Amino acid sequence: MEEPLTIFYTGGLRGDLALLPRLYTFLRALRAELTSAGERALLFDLGEACVPGVWHCDATGGRSALLALDALGCNAARADGLSAADRAKLTSSLLRLTPVDADHPWREGGVCACVLPEPCALCVVLAPAASTALNGHALRLQGVRAGEIGAARVGPGPALLSASIHTMPASTLPDATIAAVVDFVLDEARRFARRRDA
Repeated sequence: MEEPLTIFYTGGLRGDLALLPRLYTFLRALRAELTSAGERALLFDLGEACVPGVWHCDATGGRSALLALDALGCNAARADGLSAADRAKLTSSLLRLTPVDADHPWREGGVCACVLPEPCALCVVLAPAASTALNGHALRLQGVRAGEIGAARVGPGPALLSASIHTMPASTLPDATIAAVVDFVLDEARRFARRRDA
């Protein structure tokens, strides 16, 4: 890595798609505040975006939250338990998001996102840690809850320049485009549920 990189991340959404339009507004504000012009920024999700027992997660095999996270511009999301068929449905679509599990890392320009550290210039481990730390080339991120966004700035070397957790203010307004995406995803989940129950 030759230039600084800011990694934003979410986690623990647990199927709460209604949170995403506000979270996106908050993310845009954080990006403007924490990154300089032209600086590369990535967005990851540490997992538990969809969990069993949440109706739309069950109806879509865990794809619903991943579709919504893709609309936020998420590069990769931890997606343990995603079946091969559901993974194929996601990866054959126009998604930019990569669902990451032990067998499927995300890689781009010397950076990788994995469940366990792998060889690359900077390996972002998508598993919540007690604190954000960079050990060699493996960056572990402090866990966040729904409504929080983590940020880690990494410089050449790589070196951890800063790490922070930001709680979304209650007054944050929802982004209309993401709200429409969430409505669409939920409508599709209802269609899948009706087809499954028929």
